[in-house]
Amino acid sequence: MWQKIESKLYQIQESEEGTKKKWLIIMSVLSMIIVIALWMVLFKNSIIGVKTASENEQTGDTSFWQVFNSGLKSIGGSGWSGIKDLYSRAVEGMFIEVER
Repeated sequence: MWQKIESKLYQIQESEEGTKKKWLIIMSVLSMIIVIALWMVLFKNSIIGVKTASENEQTGDTSFWQVFNSGLKSIGGSGWSGIKDLYSRAVEGMFIEVER
């Protein structure tokens, strides 16, 4: 199988420019279709995960991942506020007031 692929690639390398461009377009479109299909599957799974999480919240069930996610949000929130505070102090020092 690998030898067939290798010989086909060699054949494309030795072909005319028009053939190379045709194969470039075909393989690019095929790659894009694969990436978009994988993205759609993962996106669908994440939506299903959000729906089940909201259903679990309504029933009162908690899982390890819900607790882990809320912990990450808590840590991320305090870290983000620290970064914003640091940025605002740095920006204040950059400006100089000129009085007349």
